[in-house]
Amino acid sequence: MAGLEVEGLQRLNDPSLKSLLFQKLLVAQGRGLVLRLEIPESIQAVPMNNVQLLRVMGILLDNAIEAGAMVNDGKFIARFWIIPMR
Repeated sequence: MAGLEVEGLQRLNDPSLKSLLFQKLLVAQGRGLVLRLEIPESIQAVPMNNVQLLRVMGILLDNAIEAGAMVNDGKFIARFWIIPMR
């Protein structure tokens, strides 16, 4: 699918976060935007309250999608790196 980067989601083992990220990828694609998620290493769990994490990620992704919609030439790439803490 053009504009849809899902490969990194295979490295994320949090079902609710994975679902939110995939849904936002689909929203971006539906608006003709490219939203890339880069998850370089496997992540088993995120050490944060799940509800707060989903809210923060949802707001960040919504803002990126909204900003992308304002770009006149339609060329906009938002990248999010999710890196496990050591």
